[in-house]
Amino acid sequence: MLSHASLLPENKVIQAWYHDNNDTKPPTTPHRPFPDEPVSLAFLATMGVELTYMTLPPPNDVDLHMARLCEERQYKHHDQLTLSFETDEGGWLPRIYTEHMHPDEEIRYVLEGDAYMDVRDPDDRWIRFHLVPGVLLVVPAGLYHRFTLTTSNRLKVVRLFKNPGGWISIVRDAESDKAACHQAYLEAFRHKDATPKAARE
Repeated sequence: MLSHASLLPENKVIQAWYHDNNDTKPPTTPHRPFPDEPVSLAFLATMGVELTYMTLPPPNDVDLHMARLCEERQYKHHDQLTLSFETDEGGWLPRIYTEHMHPDEEIRYVLEGDAYMDVRDPDDRWIRFHLVPGVLLVVPAGLYHRFTLTTSNRLKVVRLFKNPGGWISIVRDAESDKAACHQAYLEAFRHKDATPKAARE
């Protein structure tokens, strides 16, 4: 975990829950089931997913703070990205909502707006969490995930990379489970006994 960051109570800032899998609703809606199925940050941590709160730096200091974070995690590059469906001329947002994974961990720091990230749990169910300003997200290499804006339709985020060329995406298909990064993920995080559902809440 990041030594200079602190977790806030998840019911106040960082919320996670099982996705309702109702494909008739737009991806940008919360997709909370009824009754609700909350997921704890502790359970996500057993999957290698880090959700951490860092106090937002002044706008003029963002690059300095991100440079320090890059040094800590041995990243080579970072950038800032502002997203909305209206400005997504290259059709990037639908692509990142397609289930995929990366050979490197994915790290994002939210500056403004909000978004949803979905990750696959050990039973291959989707867990959704809400990314809000100040949240630092780390998704481990080899974990299937997807990403979307919310109905607010705006996000300003910092992305950090080990490869200056950006993340390499591996879309889930019949062969992707054989990818070395996915097999390494399973070895690292899914060799333990299954966590009882009650411990996830």
